Parts: sequence; structure tokens; C-alpha cells
Amino acid sequence: MRANCSLQAVVEQARTDGSVSSTGRLNAVKDLFSPLRQRECLLLYSAQMTSGFGDWSGRLALSVVVFQRSNSALWAALVTAVSLLPWAGPGQMIATFADRFGRVGLMVWCDLVRAGLYLLLLITLPPPVVLVVAFLAGLLTPPFAAARSAAMVEVVDDDMYPKALKLWAATYQFEMIVGFALGGVIIAVAGVDAAIVLNALTFAGSALLLLPLRGTTASALHGEPRVGFAGLRDGMGVWRSDDHLWRSLVMVVTLGAFSVVPEALAVAFVAEANLPDAFVGLLVAAGAGWSLVVVTLLPDLEDPEELLASAAARGLRYGIASAVLFAVAGALAGSWWLFGAGGVSIVVVAAVAVVSYAIAGGLDAVAVPTNQVVGQRLPAEGRTAAMSVGMGAIHGAQALLIVVVGAAATLAPVAMVLCVSMAFAAVLAWWFMRGGDASTRAPARAGA
Repeated sequence: MRANCSLQAVVEQARTDGSVSSTGRLNAVKDLFSPLRQRECLLLYSAQMTSGFGDWSGRLALSVVVFQRSNSALWAALVTAVSLLPWAGPGQMIATFADRFGRVGLMVWCDLVRAGLYLLLLITLPPPVVLVVAFLAGLLTPPFAAARSAAMVEVVDDDMYPKALKLWAATYQFEMIVGFALGGVIIAVAGVDAAIVLNALTFAGSALLLLPLRGTTASALHGEPRVGFAGLRDGMGVWRSDDHLWRSLVMVVTLGAFSVVPEALAVAFVAEANLPDAFVGLLVAAGAGWSLVVVTLLPDLEDPEELLASAAARGLRYGIASAVLFAVAGALAGSWWLFGAGGVSIVVVAAVAVVSYAIAGGLDAVAVPTNQVVGQRLPAEGRTAAMSVGMGAIHGAQALLIVVVGAAATLAPVAMVLCVSMAFAAVLAWWFMRGGDASTRAPARAGA
């Protein structure tokens, strides 16, 4: 199918997005969970939900432990930093062993070791040792995530794979919100030790749910891929072997990275707009909530060109809309600061801020069509290694962009930084809609 024809189809679909009936939306929600009718998919999904809650609530528990034992905000902040370090390479190298020895087995071992590491925190350890534990636990997140993504391609029927991706994307937002909230409630009610024990139990529970997948297609071996650094190099090469794979990676790494900008600047934006501190969580939740809606209502497409054009079209739409809204929010906040009660009501500022963050959350939906292309076209041999490389690139781009916008927000109004960031995302999306240029094309194309 020609790219311009597929783009026209996406534009027509975009025009009809707002006219979906309430019945159609209800059916879309029901359809979202249809992949769980497959036993293997249900087990994989349940394990992901269980360990996902452990991931997010565990990160919060680690921060609390370090802060309580050091009384230092810096030491507590370092928990997040060291837990992300494995995405810079070490975690991906471990992931390469999944393709050689089995994805299910690697996921089970990752869960069990993480459970044991969290239980170590019940011992009173000095903050530097706790950071080592955080690093080791974080070291097992990239291989688990990559092996899970690779296994999903194996266990989900081809016609259900797009729906499974939507479900996983929606679940990610849900488990992040619930994981943080659950961890906070348990720490407040029962103490940090209870939260640590519960986190360990979530990983153990995930391992138990994964065990029945041994002997299924999820644990199938494909060839004898290389492991370690050599396997990592092979994983990098896979992305450039296929034009659609390469374009999907470039799109989600560049355009998708802007989805984290509003969250990264939420605290600064709330302070600048003189909103109550409670609005930090509300703004982030608004973005995650709208992302859930967008993902649920994504159209079912199969052609790679249509999928990539669909992702770019939504990126353009939400980039432009959120840029305009952040500009309005900034102007309203400035009016309140200048004129006080004689200016715009703070309620109006708050309402526009919530809508701005919600619409910006739609950028998250870029990942679903691009991931579908990846799942369709990544070869079975070396799939886990390639996926870990892609995930590392995404995390690296997000971290770099957060540093850039954070620095910019110290020199310019936060609302202006958010507006310019979303406008830049819209420009990128427009460029991808036009097919990019030669720099987004892989040097060689492999058969589908």
C-alpha cells in the first residue's frame, strides 16, 4: 500500500475519532481485554501486573528506607538514579541470555532474586549498601521487561497482538499510579518494613504465575544467538536491518520521549502557577488517565505504513493542542501573579493546567503503533536482545531530554518550556508524517 494512501486513511480515521458512540466505546473497552481469553496471555499479563506493582511501590519503599537512614534528600534521590543505571548497558547484556536459555526461565529468576534483595532491606544496612541493593534490583528490570515483551509476541495470537499491546500500554499507566499509591498507603499505615515484605511477595507471586509458561511457546528457543556484549551488538544490528523497524525505533525514541516532559516539570509548574502542592499528583494522573482513553480507542491497523502514519498523526494532533494549552496556562498564571484577585481566577488556571496535562498525555499513545510494528517484524532469534536495546535507547532519550528541559526551566518560565517542548514534538510528528528523510531510513531492508 502506498504511503500517501495510508496517510489519507489515517486522516479519515482521525476525523471520525470524536464521533465514536458510547456503545462503540464500551465495546472498545471490552475488546481491550479480549487477549486475556488465552491462558498463556492471561498468565503473562497477571505476572506483569503483580511484578509491576512491586516495581513502582518498591522504588518508593527504597527511597523511604534511604531517607530514614541518612536523613538526606540527595541520598534518597540517588535511589532513582541507580535504579535507572542498568538501562545504560548492563541490564541489556543480561537480557541477551534469555534468547539463549529461555525467556520464561530468565523472568522467573529475575523475580526470585529481586524478592530476595528486597528482603535484605529488613536488615539495618547503611545507605551506600542500600543503594547497591537498589542497583542490583534495577539490574534485573531490563532483562525481565525485554523477555516479557519478546514472550508476548510468542504467546499471543497474531490477530490479538495489537489488542494485547493496547492492554499492556494501558496497564503500564495503571500500575504506575496504583503502585505508587499502594506503596504510600502501606508505608503510612503499616510502616516501611511491611511495604518491603509485600514488595518481595509481589515478585514471588509473579514467578509463580510464570512457571506454568515453561514448555510453552513463550520459552521456545530460536537458534543459538550470541550472549553478552556480542549479543548486544547483534541486537543493535537487528534494528538497522529493516526499514520499518528502524523508523519505529527512531519515532518512539525521539517523539515518544516528549511524553515524559510534563511529568518531569510538574512540581516546578505547580509552584510557578501558585497552585496547591496536591496538584502535582493530579496533573500527572490527568495525563495518565487521558493516555488510557486514547490507547483504548486506538484503531485496529495492520499495515506498517498505516501504523507509523497513525502514530505520527496523533503525535501532531496532541503536540499542537498541548502546546497551545500550555501557552494559555502560562498566560493565565502570569495574569494571576500580576493582578492577584483582580486577574484570572486561580480556579481557571488550575482547570486549564489539568486539561493541558491531560492532552499532553496523549503523546504516550505513539508507543502502541510503533511497538506493534516492532512485534510484527523483529526476528525470533535475538528478539529479547533487540528489545532490550530499544528500551535502553528510549530510557536514555528520556533521561537526556529531562536534563535539557530541566535546565531550560531554570532560565525561562516553566509554562514556556512546556509549550516549546510540545511544539517541537508536533514538528517532529509532522516530519514523520511526511516520511522523514534519508537519516530515518535503514541502510538495508530485510524481508518481513
